[in-house]
Amino acid sequence: MRDEMLAVVSHDLRNPLSVILGTADLLLRKKDLDQKSALLLERTRKSVKFMLNMIKDLLDVHKIDQGQFSIEEGMSKQNISRLLMEIIETQETLSKNKNIRLELDIGEDLPDVYINIEQIQRVFQNIIGNAIKFTPEGGTIRLSAKPDSNNIQFCIEDNGQGIDPELMPRIFDRFSQAKKTASLGTGLGLAIAKGIVEAHGGRIWVESEISKGSKFYFTIPFN
Repeated sequence: MRDEMLAVVSHDLRNPLSVILGTADLLLRKKDLDQKSALLLERTRKSVKFMLNMIKDLLDVHKIDQGQFSIEEGMSKQNISRLLMEIIETQETLSKNKNIRLELDIGEDLPDVYINIEQIQRVFQNIIGNAIKFTPEGGTIRLSAKPDSNNIQFCIEDNGQGIDPELMPRIFDRFSQAKKTASLGTGLGLAIAKGIVEAHGGRIWVESEISKGSKFYFTIPFN
C-alpha cells in the first residue's frame, strides 16, 4: 500500500512541477529580464529539474520492485568504445570541479552490445556520481571494459575512501547510503543501477576496501 501510494503521489507531483519548469523556461527567454531575476529563475529551473529526476527515480524503483520495469523500447546495437567516451565527456564537468581525473581502459576488438543506451548511461552516471562524491580532490576514476565469456564486463574503479563493511551487504538496496552523505541524494541510484543491469540480463557487484577505494562491476551479454 505504501509503494502504491508513493507511485501515485510521485506521478501526480510531476504535472505541477512540469508547469513550473515550463514557466521558468518561458520567462528566461524574455529579452528585458534583469540579471537578478534571471538568476532566481535559473535556480528555480535547476531545483525543479532535480525534483523531477527524484520523482523519476522513485517511480522506476517502484516499477523494479513490482517487476514492471522494461527496457525493450529504445534497445539498439551500440559500440562500446564510443559509449564509454561519451560517458567520460558527460561526467568531466563534475570531475573537474574536484580535480578528479577520469581514465579510460578499453580492450581491443570488443563486440557491439544490444542495450537501452539511455538506461545504461544512467547506470554509469549513478555509479560515477557516487565515485566523484567519495573520491578526494586529485583522485582518479577509471572506466574499463573487457570480454568475459559471453558478456562484456564493465568496471568503474576509484581510489576514494571505500565503503563501510557494514553497508556492503545492502549497498544495492533502495535508500541505502552512508549516514554522513545521506543529505546528498535519495539513496536510490545503486538500486536503480541494479534493476537496469538485471533487466539487460547482466549482474552487478562491488569490491571495496576502506581508504583504498571501490570497484563497481557489471556485465552485459553480447550474444
